[in-house]
Amino acid sequence: MMAFIKKPFTGEVVTVGSAGTSVASGTGPYENTSSIIVYNTDGTNTVLVEWGDSAGSALSAASVRIPPSTSMTLPIGRSSSRLSNYTNLLFDITGGSNIKVEITYVNGLEG
Repeated sequence: MMAFIKKPFTGEVVTVGSAGTSVASGTGPYENTSSIIVYNTDGTNTVLVEWGDSAGSALSAASVRIPPSTSMTLPIGRSSSRLSNYTNLLFDITGGSNIKVEITYVNGLEG
């Protein structure tokens, strides 16, 4: 988790190179992030999302699935109420290669 950010929303794009090799988000979520909007830019393959310790391995069958060309809002709540045993938001894909995932962090402005 990153520090408090004084912007109501921020974004980033992560590229998942191949199925079974997860990647971590690079900039967020922040201490004051309340929701994360994840958009699957691919028109064919599903994006998988879950909290985890480190990137590199395939994600579990319990991952959140984001169908092709759709988005999903993940409510994560204030940092004080989040599970602390996982530190990274991880992404994987069910097929294809070099699929871009657009991430928007919705941030509260109160400390």
